[in-house]
This record gives sequence, C-alpha cells and structure tokens, in this order.
Amino acid sequence: LADAFGLPGLEILGLSYESDGRINGFIGQSTQFGAFLAFFFPATLAVFVSEFGFKKIAAGIGILATFACLLLTFSRGSYVGAIVGALFTSYFLRQYISIRNVTIATFIAIVACLVALPLLFVAGYGDLFMERLSLVKGDAHILSQGRTTIWLRTLSVMMEHPSTFITGYGWNAYDNFREFSLVTHNSYLNHLFNIGTIGLVLFLAVLFAVFRVLRRAVGTMSGTERSFVTSTVFGFAALCVSMFFAEVFVAGVLIWAYIGLVLRTAIASETEEAIA
Repeated sequence: LADAFGLPGLEILGLSYESDGRINGFIGQSTQFGAFLAFFFPATLAVFVSEFGFKKIAAGIGILATFACLLLTFSRGSYVGAIVGALFTSYFLRQYISIRNVTIATFIAIVACLVALPLLFVAGYGDLFMERLSLVKGDAHILSQGRTTIWLRTLSVMMEHPSTFITGYGWNAYDNFREFSLVTHNSYLNHLFNIGTIGLVLFLAVLFAVFRVLRRAVGTMSGTERSFVTSTVFGFAALCVSMFFAEVFVAGVLIWAYIGLVLRTAIASETEEAIA
C-alpha cells in the first residue's frame, strides 16, 4: 500500500503492478490477487472478532489493508465474488447468522465503500476506477474486458470435436493450443476444455463437498472455531464466484492449503462430538 500511494518503492517485497496500474501483489496477477483477497478477507474479520488487545488492533489494521488492496486490484470479478458470495452465504447459513448481524455488516460495508471511493480519486486512481467499473458504453467484448470473445473462441474450438465436451482435450491442453494466446479467465471453462464434463462435474462435486462439510461444522461448533469456519464459508463462496472470471492457479496453492486446514478442524470437531 505504501508503494501504491507513492511512498518509497517496496519492490523488494514482491509488490508489482499491471501495465494499467492495478495492484498485482505477491501473486503476480491482479485478478488472482483479487480472488485471493476476497477469499481471505472474511478470515481477517474473524480474527478481529475473536481476538483481544494487540491482536485485535493488528487484525483491524489487516482489515483496512486487505480492503484497500482489494479495491486497488480493480478486479470486477473479485468485487462481484465478494458481494454475491456474501449474499449466498447469508442465505446458506441463515439458521446460524442473525438478521441483526447481517444488517450491521451490510451497513459497515456500504459506509466503507462510500469512504473509500473519494480516497481513490484523491490518490489518483479515479480514471482507472471509472474505466474499470464503467458499464454504460461498449459491446460485450469491451464490457467483459475481452472475456466473452475468449470464451466463445474456446467453445468454438471444442465444437470442432464435440466429443471433447465429454472428455476434454487433455490435461493442461488449453495452455498448449496454438490458437490461444490468452488464458480462459474462467476456471470452470478451463476445466471443461481440458478434462471435459466428467472432470468439471468432479471439480464441482469437490466444491459442493466443501460447502456441505463446512455448513455441518458451523452447526456443531462454537466460539472461535465457529467464527473461522463461518468466515471460510463466506470466503469460499466469494472464491467460487470469482473463479467464473479468473483462473486461480497460483493463488489456489495458498487458498486450498487454508481450506484443507479448516476442513481438518471441522472434521476433528465432529469426531470429538461423536465420541462424546
């Protein structure tokens, strides 16, 4: 953030930018970094709620830094992921989340955005913000930053051999096709192209299983553990939506490691309860 706002360069930390000025972070790609932040932001909130003293202050600083970095990625897919993910989780966990807490969180989010937007213009990011978030001009190609063209091209190549919709072209085939010079910008489409409907359905089954285990754990846990599991549901929902607009191969290494840790905690808690 210091580097982004013109303070002495901190490239030694791995901070970098897209050619248009969007933050890459240590992930090295703005859309993946945005998905990474959208996933971990709820966990940062969980730390703030659960801790006290210095840890709470540190978590508060982390919340502000994470929110600021998420804004500076200017990743619309991550924004949509965070919003839709929050709405989905509020309904998905409606038995365990009070309307009062949802209302308070929504109010805080709106205030934070209203405060942050003027700061973006003051910091010189106004033009980039208007360019990235403008939805009033241009065709689908422009509005989607070229994604619709990439998706249609990918599907047209699959139509040349319809059986690939079932089997795919092969593991990592998309990256080795000469016809493609850009990534798919869609994790689900990437799986469909490479490993077909069979592989995509198995991937979706994994996502469904994660939601199922976490939801069951929220109903049995309490205290700090429940806060972290709940935050993971919020983050995972945001990630699933964000993956429709990005591939998260680099960020996914860290994200899935964290998901595995939370799932292990959830399953261990269920086992202890069953023994008791």
